[in-house]
Amino acid sequence: LSINARVCEDYPRVAQQAKEAGWEFMGHAYEQGPIHKEPDQQAMISELSGPGVMVIDANATSARQPYARMFWNQPMNRWTFVAYNLPPMSPGHTYQLWLVMKDKKKVSAGMFEPTPTGSAMLQATYAVSSDSLAAIAVTTEPMGGSAQPTTTPFLIGAMKAE
Repeated sequence: LSINARVCEDYPRVAQQAKEAGWEFMGHAYEQGPIHKEPDQQAMISELSGPGVMVIDANATSARQPYARMFWNQPMNRWTFVAYNLPPMSPGHTYQLWLVMKDKKKVSAGMFEPTPTGSAMLQATYAVSSDSLAAIAVTTEPMGGSAQPTTTPFLIGAMKAE
């Protein structure tokens, strides 16, 4: 079943019945977006679905259920982070994405603020060897970000074994 994630919120009964029937879900966006308006459509598609792309899911550690997915195009060292259902930021704060290495070192992958509907996207280029990354994490930090996390991550996504 190929649907926008928004359908699950707007028509939960349909999504639940498809799940109970054992259908496989293939989400392609939160809301439909026109790819023809992307300046470089081929690059966007390659960054999200190329042969070297790894996908890392991040799950909430709090009662509200934000969720995120990181697309890691290893050959191009490109990262695309997409999140949904994020709570609004309190004044003077921002969200910060971290790459958590196996040696416990945390590397900032950027800061972001969600849209009014709670979605966010962050893209970056950062070279990391696939055997050194343990997880991704999102924390709430003071505006301008932090050199290292100052709060407990509310989204964590562990690397999956290949």
